Amino acid sequence: MIIDDVRIPNDLLDAMKNNNFVVFVGAGVSMGNPTCLPSFKKLVELIQSNTGETYDESETYERFLGRLNSKNIDVHKKAAEQLIGKNLKYNDLHSYIINLFKNIDDIKIVTTNYDTMLEQALETGGHSGIDVYNTPALPLGDNFKGIVHIHGNVQNPDSMILTDEDFGKAYITEGYVSRFLIKLFENNNVLFIGYSYDDTIVKYLTRAITTYGNNKRFILIGSESNDFDLLGIKSVCYGDENFKTLYKIVNHLGEVNHRSLLDWKDIIQDYALNPPIDSLLRSEIEDCLLDEAKSFILSKTIHGEKWFEWLYKNKVFDAIFNESLELTKNDMTWLNWFVDEFLGKNDDLIYKTILNYHNYVNDSLISKIFEKLINEKFEISNQNYCKYVALF
Repeated sequence: MIIDDVRIPNDLLDAMKNNNFVVFVGAGVSMGNPTCLPSFKKLVELIQSNTGETYDESETYERFLGRLNSKNIDVHKKAAEQLIGKNLKYNDLHSYIINLFKNIDDIKIVTTNYDTMLEQALETGGHSGIDVYNTPALPLGDNFKGIVHIHGNVQNPDSMILTDEDFGKAYITEGYVSRFLIKLFENNNVLFIGYSYDDTIVKYLTRAITTYGNNKRFILIGSESNDFDLLGIKSVCYGDENFKTLYKIVNHLGEVNHRSLLDWKDIIQDYALNPPIDSLLRSEIEDCLLDEAKSFILSKTIHGEKWFEWLYKNKVFDAIFNESLELTKNDMTWLNWFVDEFLGKNDDLIYKTILNYHNYVNDSLISKIFEKLINEKFEISNQNYCKYVALF
């Protein structure tokens, strides 16, 4: 699927379709309007203000916050004050992320954000009863549903992981976050949204990524990062600062994941005789060719040479013109479409296609053609009948 010139990996689409994925939500998600919350770097600057302390660029942000905390500056309280507001409101991206899941009861969202905008979006949408976990009381990483705040949230400021000591406990000495993440990464496909490799948070998250299992990891990111690739995380790049495209991608992925087969049929019916011009819809149809149920609906809806040309360019017929392949159910769908659509109606197209494939024809196609030819009710000229006999 291609959305605004951004190729979405089929593995990600499959994970969403099978409800076998977890979304990681980073600070970038809560920085958009109307939420406008700060990045971790900006949060540190806000905590620093009016403390009389100066940040030393040689130290990490979490170490600086630890230094403030050691001087009896309550960084947890100050952080919570910066992230709570009476008029604070979730943004569209929060809603789009929730909508990525087909069933609201099956959402699996892990966030390093301290805010509760996801919960606000759920509540506003009329959804209640969703489990919410807050560090250090985390669920099992291989068996959970709901929203997990692995770095705490503003409802309990003392639990917020901010200082070097906090991170040390969570990821090393007590290890409750790292244990959760290791099991999660081993057992789930993962989509990261709202992160960049320079984020302080990311260096802790990535320590827990293992190479065990066959699960996939993806990140929606402005520009490609070799650092993520080395961790086995596939970058899906929407363009630097191009947040409009990011919103569109997440929104459309949710819409597609919620579509039923009847919805799909309704969309295709408008293009029964001509493939759509819209690049997004064309890319969706390309993806549907890999799905047996959607392919079957498509085959019962579309007609004519223009669709044949489109299918031919997308190599849909390659298998049925291969003598040695055992055809799949999907291959048989398009074999039947090809014969039913053109045998006795446009035999020249069939001859031409056979020649284009250098006279290589799968036995299943030959059987289907003769099955129709020997039917007494099937009308075909003697000349064309004899041509098929001579060909095979």
